[in-house]
Amino acid sequence: MDIYGGEINYLQGGPLNFGILTTDSTVNIYGGKINNLCLFTDPGNTTSLLQGEGKYNANIYGGEIGKIICDANNSSAMFYVNYSSDAQNNIANIIEGEGTGNLTVTDLSKPQTTEIKLTIGVMTGYVNGEAKALDAAPIIRNDRTMLPVRFVAENLGAKVEWNGATSTATLISEKATIEIVIGKSTAKVNGVETQLDSPAFIENSRTYLPVRFVAEKLGAKVEWNGATSTATLTAEHTTMGEPDEGIIIPPAVGG
Repeated sequence: MDIYGGEINYLQGGPLNFGILTTDSTVNIYGGKINNLCLFTDPGNTTSLLQGEGKYNANIYGGEIGKIICDANNSSAMFYVNYSSDAQNNIANIIEGEGTGNLTVTDLSKPQTTEIKLTIGVMTGYVNGEAKALDAAPIIRNDRTMLPVRFVAENLGAKVEWNGATSTATLISEKATIEIVIGKSTAKVNGVETQLDSPAFIENSRTYLPVRFVAEKLGAKVEWNGATSTATLTAEHTTMGEPDEGIIIPPAVGG
């Protein structure tokens, strides 16, 4: 849902007592005045199945917010309030509700860091200290650290596409578009042929790419700890979900 203007007394999102079945919901606020921004997981008089175990996001790029209410009767529901420099600077002071224990507040105008830690042969990775299961463990091939592409790329903000007909993995992000063909010694970065330090390969139905090449093209730095066989990838960004170029074009009104 996108809000560009006007005045709203109560803006509500999530599975409420009128039966909206939503596991994840996001509201983007670019302008206007919202007296009560309500992120709910309370099912009210619906069935117990509509308790909202997903993520509830409020991206506030502008406008005026009177109060943010995070209500939860489900301990697994997560709330995210992200605000930019154009929004009021006291967002954290206007938030209340039972769900604040599961709330993350992010100032989009400040640099944010994503840290990924992966250890050779270990089926668990860490993203900003949170353990996450891998579907394939990192390995070393030809003296190069090779990592499962989807886990690394998606946690660095890239989308992964696979073309089985051409055996090509394409990584798409704001930083770059990378095309890597299995077994080929070069890759295309934004359409330019670029040398790889190690060709990509498939093993146990998983695509492995050279970690340093991919991470650096996606804007991350790579550190290698030989004592623990651990690769640490860090990437900084200053926005999370900001509109492209900061340009906001409201939808057309009427026919």
